[in-house]
Amino acid sequence: MCARTQSGKRLMYSCTRPEEWLPHIKRMLDAAKKVSEYAQGAQESEFLPGALEYDASLMQLMVLAEAANRVPPPVRETHSAVVWHKIRGLRNRIAHDYEGLEEDSVWNTVTVFVPQLITTLREVLAQHGEE
Repeated sequence: MCARTQSGKRLMYSCTRPEEWLPHIKRMLDAAKKVSEYAQGAQESEFLPGALEYDASLMQLMVLAEAANRVPPPVRETHSAVVWHKIRGLRNRIAHDYEGLEEDSVWNTVTVFVPQLITTLREVLAQHGEE
């Protein structure tokens, strides 16, 4: 677990050792793989709100984003190829504006953004001798 302490006006994180945050990256990757699996072979017209694959994908995107939020800021800065702000923004849109989600945007996220993210997360893990 990461501990945050405040030193003056700056937050300090005690979990910048890879063994402390890599499990969160692995959880992100696992969730992203599930999203890709759920969408595999589906057509955009089938990937609609209420469909099992759609709902399961959104849940895994939430899991992915929650894991991303647990990666400490210094690590996020080091691994800037991961679009952390987009991941957090997606989580907020799913959680707070579920009914306002645009189907084509979700489809694009699942079929374009997530596969790119899988590649990036694998690179992060490989840099640290994982997976």
